[in-house]
Amino acid sequence: MIFWHLITSIGNVIITIPITLTIAIWIIVGGDWKMSVLWCSLFAFAMTLVLITKIAFIGWGIGIESLNFTGFSGHATRAAMVFPVLFYYGLQRAPRKINSPALYLGVLIGLVISVSRVVVHAHSVSEALAGWLLGSAMAMIYLSSMQDHVILTSRRWLVACSFLLLFASPAVRPVQPEGVIVKVALYLSGHDRPFERRDWLRAAKVAHYS
Repeated sequence: MIFWHLITSIGNVIITIPITLTIAIWIIVGGDWKMSVLWCSLFAFAMTLVLITKIAFIGWGIGIESLNFTGFSGHATRAAMVFPVLFYYGLQRAPRKINSPALYLGVLIGLVISVSRVVVHAHSVSEALAGWLLGSAMAMIYLSSMQDHVILTSRRWLVACSFLLLFASPAVRPVQPEGVIVKVALYLSGHDRPFERRDWLRAAKVAHYS
């Protein structure tokens, strides 16, 4: 189980946000502000969806009970979006036989991190899968839009720093933004306590004995 906790920590915001910003810097260094704006916009859009679904459930109990879905997994979304692009840019100058597998390695890392969220009981299967699909869709949109925007990284130290962030991630203390999300949800909904999964169970029991 310790292994899976180490894996899941790689998807934490303290790792994925700096990598996201580093990728944006790579693109700017490559001389394409429009692609940098697109990258940041796609990431912001994905994270907004994650926050909306989480706030909707915590504040009002809006979710899909039959699928045990309370919101997109943030870890899965970030990992699925960031790592394919990270490995693509990091090894962009490498031969195609290396560069292409690197892209798929990034996809695999995102998938493994998504699975880890289920193993450590942080999310249901539907939440982890939805997050992975959302992040993968954002990465695919970005990479497919690069057909006419070939950007080569020109600063090796940027590449090195990014990969150091990846390999050093297990030693970094994870950041837990859930507390802030709960406070925002309660403020917006005006409720005294957050809605939880067990509230679904209570409602089912009441309906059963009514």
